[in-house]
Amino acid sequence: MSTKKIVSVEIRWEYHPADIFEEPLEVAHDGGRLTFENGTAIAKITQNLTRKARDIKDGFDHAVIAALLGARLQKQRRDEVTVDFKNYATTAADGAKGQFIFANTVSFNITGYAPDLKITDKDGNVIRDTKRERIDATAALAKQAIKHMSDPTTAAMLMSFNTSVSDPSNALVHLYEISDALKARFGGEHQANAALGIAAQMRTLGKMANNEDLREGRHRGKFYAAGLRDATDIELQLARDSAADMIKAYLNSLG
Repeated sequence: MSTKKIVSVEIRWEYHPADIFEEPLEVAHDGGRLTFENGTAIAKITQNLTRKARDIKDGFDHAVIAALLGARLQKQRRDEVTVDFKNYATTAADGAKGQFIFANTVSFNITGYAPDLKITDKDGNVIRDTKRERIDATAALAKQAIKHMSDPTTAAMLMSFNTSVSDPSNALVHLYEISDALKARFGGEHQANAALGIAAQMRTLGKMANNEDLREGRHRGKFYAAGLRDATDIELQLARDSAADMIKAYLNSLG
């Protein structure tokens, strides 16, 4: 019995909040195009279709998640982000349509927007628009995350950053995993600093995670006698900014 040749596949997901990218984003990936707009992600694939449907879907599932994790480095938002698979549709060479049935849902948290700032001169010309800067940076990071999601260091750091928000009582523990990942990748702290120019961020994150009397830190046992305190919002934001800068520097080094 012959099997019809599949010439195109379209996969759809829905994600929330729908405005996480703020404007449409399109990325080339693995023989197709992946678009994000108004809460719907669509992959249209016309190459490399001899693989199993599950393998194709899994690869694009990972790309959707990677894009959202990459965008998260640019965001300051605390609401939950959900991603739900909707359908996998095929088109055969003779035009016949088909569908594969899967069940797959992923969910994780993302931090939220910082206030927007638009600066104009006396004539009303825009000198700086932080919303525009954020949208462009978010798109760039999402594309980098998809491009390098198969790199173990990239995947580990993005997941650690994500977990630092979903597990706030251990936030600094998870953020310091990013430092550890880079040290392992480059063979030590000095080598990582030399390669990426992140010495200041390494020092800041290391001091907060290892040497402060913070409940969210790595060595809480050393400070029990003197008493522990909760990290302030400013301290946690500084730690996240340092960790995000380290991830961005690494992604930039990969091209």
